[in-house]
Amino acid sequence: MRMRIAPFQKIDRSTFYKLVEQAPDYVRDEWGEGWVVQQQQGGTFQHVRIAGRIAVLCRAQVNQPSWTVGEASGVETATTIRYGNVAIEPADTSPDSLAATPPVFVVEILSPASGARDLTLKPREYLPIDTLQADMVADHETATCAVWQRDLATGTFPADRVVVGKGET
Repeated sequence: MRMRIAPFQKIDRSTFYKLVEQAPDYVRDEWGEGWVVQQQQGGTFQHVRIAGRIAVLCRAQVNQPSWTVGEASGVETATTIRYGNVAIEPADTSPDSLAATPPVFVVEILSPASGARDLTLKPREYLPIDTLQADMVADHETATCAVWQRDLATGTFPADRVVVGKGET
């Protein structure tokens, strides 16, 4: 029987990964600065549908031999392990990996339980990742996406996100 991870435990990164391998598939635990910080059940059907559609669109745009598009992918930062809804990473990432350590694109779908964290905390954690080129947060309630995209000339992210939405291209 697969075990749930007890929240608010202080554990190291490798122990967290061992526990994740034993946790039920329907639970997403996240780790931050040595603590199990979040336990979240799967999203609504709409949440899952949007993530699936974004993953399909990403797969159509990337060079498949070079890149992998993952759903419910772990994203490893310097101090956290979070779970985005979609992530693009190099195809040569180990198939046994539990997180995208070199992601180039991460997508979060807002939900009532995680909205504030997905729009504020996670981008601050993701943007310092050297390989990351863009981070997107989709809000199905307002039909908008907040996007942070690395400037190719400077190699930096803008101070604020660009919000695009319904009726825009």
